[in-house]
Amino acid sequence: MSNHLRPCLLATVLSMTFLGCAPDLAHEVATTGEEELNTCAEPGEQSVSGPSLQSCALLSRAYFERLTPAAGGLYAFEGTTLVHITPGQTERLATFVSPIGLAVDASRAYVLSNGGRDHDYELVAVDLQTKATTTLSQTRKGSAWIHVAEPGPMVISDGTLFWSECGGGASRSALGSIKSLALDALDAPGAEPSVVATRVSCARSIAVDDAHVYYTVNEQVMRVARGGGQSEVFASTHGDGEGTPEPAAVVVSGGTVYWSDSKMGWIYRAPATDGSARERFVNAWPRRLSVGEDGHLYWTNGLGVSRRALDGSSAAEAVVRGNTSSDVAVFGSNLYWTGYRGTFVRSLDEL
Repeated sequence: MSNHLRPCLLATVLSMTFLGCAPDLAHEVATTGEEELNTCAEPGEQSVSGPSLQSCALLSRAYFERLTPAAGGLYAFEGTTLVHITPGQTERLATFVSPIGLAVDASRAYVLSNGGRDHDYELVAVDLQTKATTTLSQTRKGSAWIHVAEPGPMVISDGTLFWSECGGGASRSALGSIKSLALDALDAPGAEPSVVATRVSCARSIAVDDAHVYYTVNEQVMRVARGGGQSEVFASTHGDGEGTPEPAAVVVSGGTVYWSDSKMGWIYRAPATDGSARERFVNAWPRRLSVGEDGHLYWTNGLGVSRRALDGSSAAEAVVRGNTSSDVAVFGSNLYWTGYRGTFVRSLDEL
C-alpha cells in the first residue's frame, strides 16, 4: 500500500469523513462487523453478490507486503520480518534491516536486503524448516543510494534465482546490475552469483521466460538474455499520452509480456518476439500484476482486485470489491490479497 493511501484509509476508519478517500468507504467501514470479516465478506461485495457470500477465508488481520505464495504456504513481510502465514497463525522466520525482495522455493526463502547508507546488499537464504539463515551474496554499494522497488526485483525461473541491485555514485546506472544464481548449486562449496546485466540503475520489477530477463527501469521495458549479455530496449510507451511513462510491474506468460505504467495508468502487452507491437490491454492504474493458472491476469489498484483473460477474450472484471486491496498474488488454484483489514484467500473456482 502506498504511503499516501495509508493515512487516507486510517483517517477514514477514525473519522468516517476523511476527504480524498472513496466517498462510500465510511459507510463500508461502519457496516463491516466481526462476523463479516470472519467469513471474508469484503465491504462492497454484499450489495453485488448477496448476503450469503462466504467463499473466502481471512488468513490474518495483519497487514503484509510482498505476498509470495509457494507450495508450503503464503510468505510475506510484516514490516522487516519474514513470516509464514497459515489460517489463524503467523510464524516469524527471520528479521532483516531493510528487505526489498522475496522469492520462495520448496525448501528456502530468498531475501534481498538493503542495509541502507553505505552498507551491503545481502542475499540471504532462510531454511523454511529450521529458520537458519545463510548469506549467499554481498555487494558493497558505492554511495547512499537506497533501492526503491515495487513490487520487488526478484524471481525464480527454472531453478535459477534472478534479482536486481541498484547502483550508486554520481551515475547510479554505472554500478547497478541484474544477477542470477543456480539454486541447485547452493549446497556446493563456492557457489557464486553470475552477472546477467550491468548498468541497470534500479529495476522496479523483473520477469523471466525461456530466453530473456525483462525488467522495468527509468522510462522503458528492457531485456537481456538469460545467460547474460547486452541489454536492449524491449518496449517504450513514449508518445502514448501526456507525461513521461514510468513502467512498474512486469510479468511474462505464454510468449506475451505484460507491464503496468504507474504514470499512464495502463497495463500494456506485447509479444515477446516484438516489443514494438505493444498494445493497451486495460486502463487500471495497477499496483501489482499476477498471472493465474486459470488464464487471467490479476491486478490491484487499491480499490479491490480485478482480472482479465490473458487472450483478451473478456472484459476486465472486479473479483474483490472494496477499498482495501494493496497487494495480490495468484498461486495454484488460489487468489491471495491483502489490505488494511487483513489478508485473505479465495479459490479461483469460486470467482
